[in-house]
Amino acid sequence: MRIYHLLLLLISIFVASTVIAQDTLTFLDGKTRIGKVLNSTVLITKIEVTKKKNTKLKEFESSEIFKINYASGVSDTLYVRNAEKEFFLTIEEMHFFILGEQDAIQNYHPRVSAIGGLIFGGVFGYVLNDGAYVAGVPLIYTIGSAVSPVKINNLSNRSVSILSSPAYQEGYIKIARTKKAFYALASSAVGTFFGVIVAHGSK
Repeated sequence: MRIYHLLLLLISIFVASTVIAQDTLTFLDGKTRIGKVLNSTVLITKIEVTKKKNTKLKEFESSEIFKINYASGVSDTLYVRNAEKEFFLTIEEMHFFILGEQDAIQNYHPRVSAIGGLIFGGVFGYVLNDGAYVAGVPLIYTIGSAVSPVKINNLSNRSVSILSSPAYQEGYIKIARTKKAFYALASSAVGTFFGVIVAHGSK
């Protein structure tokens, strides 16, 4: 009986180690992919991704990848500073840039822009419900939201040296503005729609 339980334990450990032992790819856009790297050249990186017992082969341009962290603990930085490809940042600067992107992806939530979009869209959708300009309400709000400043929060507890890095700030603001524009456009469009509906319903 003890041998049976010991065998089950060994099998569980083997399966768990197989699942955990995966490589992590960090891309220049701040996103990551987890899988088994099959081959990586200067041009193409191939990985095997397994989800719910389904295995797929995926290919990426190596120029899109910043670094590969292998399950063995070894890392390989693929990023190379190249003015022809407009890769002007050093490896350290690009690392900070990606940290900024990742922090904004995880921690930046433009709730104020979203709430403001609902209110702005609702008011002007109601007022301009019969006018030709009502369709431009979401666009106007989105443009206005885009020029407003972005506040960097430090929910990831980054050091002062990282937070003060121009590359980190650039990466953070890049993602934050993208998210801000999306929420501004979506919320103001919804607000405008309901504003028009209310206006027509009250007539």
